[in-house]
Order: sequence, then structure tokens, then C-alpha cells
Amino acid sequence: MYTRVCDFRVNITVGAPEERSMFSGLHIVADIFCCCCGGIIGWKYEAAHESNRRYEEGKFVLERGRIVGEMDLSRELFIDTHPE
Repeated sequence: MYTRVCDFRVNITVGAPEERSMFSGLHIVADIFCCCCGGIIGWKYEAAHESNRRYEEGKFVLERGRIVGEMDLSRELFIDTHPE
């Protein structure tokens, strides 16, 4: 299960680009890693071979399961990014 494709990045490092076959077609992507633990948490779209997928270039995909760990993801998940 993935989060939405997004533009921003915080506390991550980007790996080397590689060609990968995705559900949406052939793309050049780079894995993204957590700066704290070094684990893979998703990927960045570097380039798309199909013109109708070019909007994904430069965007990041975070894999929710790699970020939140052993949680029940069958229910709605809310993470408060501005705790008081």
C-alpha cells in the first residue's frame, strides 16, 4: 500500500537511479532511504518512458508499510504532523 505521489522530501537520501518495470510502465526510479535508520521507505520517479506518465517525474512515493511498521492498515490511518 502506497501513499500519494508527492513533491516534497524531508529526512531522506536518494539512491542511484535504475530502470524498473512498474505497474504503470517502464520508469527510471531511485530508492529513497530514511536518514535515521537507513531503511528503504519508497522511491523517486526520475524519468518515465511514456509521455502520458511524465507528470510523475521528480515525484516521491512513500510505502506506508515501511514507515509505520506493524500497524493494522485495514482501518483509516491518521498521523498528526503538527502535534501541540
